[in-house]
Amino acid sequence: TQEPKKEEETEVEPRTGLKVPRQVLGQPLVGTSARSVTFLGFLTYAFALYRDGSKWSLKDVEAIIPGLIEDPSGTTLRITTYRDIDCTHFCSSINAGAVPRMKKTLESSLQLEANKAAEQAEAVGNEFRAIFKSNDLPANTAVDFAISRPNPKSNETRVTVYVNGIQEGHVDGSLFTNALVAMYFGADPRSKEIQSGIQSYLNKAKQINSTNQLNLSAQLAHKDKDSHIKVIFPAPHFACGFTTVFNSLDWLSIV
Repeated sequence: TQEPKKEEETEVEPRTGLKVPRQVLGQPLVGTSARSVTFLGFLTYAFALYRDGSKWSLKDVEAIIPGLIEDPSGTTLRITTYRDIDCTHFCSSINAGAVPRMKKTLESSLQLEANKAAEQAEAVGNEFRAIFKSNDLPANTAVDFAISRPNPKSNETRVTVYVNGIQEGHVDGSLFTNALVAMYFGADPRSKEIQSGIQSYLNKAKQINSTNQLNLSAQLAHKDKDSHIKVIFPAPHFACGFTTVFNSLDWLSIV
């Protein structure tokens, strides 16, 4: 199954120089960031967050990430590789963040014994790994994690994986969804730079949007009755480039 056609408009993630579309699966771009590893700060991928337009607004940027954690449906996380990445390493890195979080959830919410919880969490991790058929992800490969709620009457979610716009498979259940989101936006993320980068992007976008609105208001206030002002509304997103960098000291993790 092929991903629905995306908007042609793109934006450049400033640290990697990689282009990301301003809309994916009908969801507008919320913000961009980048991931680096080791104390040398080797870049591994650009990160882009998309979310249904009805679920967020630049008027309240501080509420966007908490809202995402509370209800992750209608969201897409996009990873665009900056360099060639071994697929096994990529999946292992995702699972290294997701599996312990799933295990903890199973122990706390279902009161499962540690061994049983670990077994179930590993099974979900293996299900995710089986989605990827290729042995590697070349540079500039786009991997989308699209989060949906297949049954509107249920709170259970699904993560559908696309690689370069082609649907590869999915993992059902909020267990994996919540672990994936928490890896990036939870209270204890694997790397703080993604979350801080997105928040910096949003703060800058809000500032630019407010300035443009003030300028527009000033133009309209001084508009002569015989003049004709062509009002050009600003694009909803801006390449900010003011992300806060937290370089990871973990040599093995790329996610």
